[in-house]
Amino acid sequence: MRIIQSLMILVVILLFFHLATALIWILKLLLALGFLSLAYERYQMNRIGAAIAYLVLALVFQPLVAIGFGRIIWIVLQVIVLLWLIALIFRKENKQDIF
Repeated sequence: MRIIQSLMILVVILLFFHLATALIWILKLLLALGFLSLAYERYQMNRIGAAIAYLVLALVFQPLVAIGFGRIIWIVLQVIVLLWLIALIFRKENKQDIF
């Protein structure tokens, strides 16, 4: 899963740049699919809270129905998600962790 998380970090970093609309759509789709895979993994590990959090993030970043956040809110959200993904890579697996 660390490979998927690393790729998701790269995708979030790419979303900070002004790219073509089609490329942003593809990147958001990849990010949503990554969150869905993390949600499924956490569900299999019986971490329901983390699975729900990843499902919400998948819904926020899915490109099919646009969510009308302003540019500043998207940037703040992307920074939070980026920091969260980086923290997930560098933390140790622990059975008491919810994420």
